[in-house]
Amino acid sequence: MRAKRSAWSSKLVLPFVIAIARKMRKRFIYWESPRGKRGIFQIDGDRLNMIYDLSEKRVTSSPRPWLADATDKVTPMFRKLYGKALFFQLRKLGAR
Repeated sequence: MRAKRSAWSSKLVLPFVIAIARKMRKRFIYWESPRGKRGIFQIDGDRLNMIYDLSEKRVTSSPRPWLADATDKVTPMFRKLYGKALFFQLRKLGAR
């Protein structure tokens, strides 16, 4: 980013990023601090409000097939349901 090249020290990178974002009329920026804190921030005057924190690890859970039985029952009827809906839409649009 241009801000890293323009700043004299690492402490001045954030003000440069904010200034560039303001010049581009952006309200949100992605910022990754040297300490490892990263996230999406909203520029509010001279302050930065964190909207979403991306520095913490996310836990992904394994899939749970709790809708598998219902899906197995409806799958054979997909073509019939789609056909009815398509026929309805074509009739509706043709009536205009």
